[in-house]
Amino acid sequence: MSKVKNLLMDQQEKVTSKRCHICDGEGFLEVDVPRQQGFGRDSGYLDTREEVCDMCDGSGQLELDDEDE
Repeated sequence: MSKVKNLLMDQQEKVTSKRCHICDGEGFLEVDVPRQQGFGRDSGYLDTREEVCDMCDGSGQLELDDEDE
């Protein structure tokens, strides 16, 4: 019984994953945010902010399905 248990535990530890192709494994993206012209500014501009990657939920790794392996 212990051989089967060890085999199953080894299979669970072998989580196959690859680096996220959207954020290049960083877990976040830099997104452009347009800022409009207003009373304090002469013209609008593009600002940036960091957001968590939706594809990998910030982990930077994607789990592979059976078809992807």
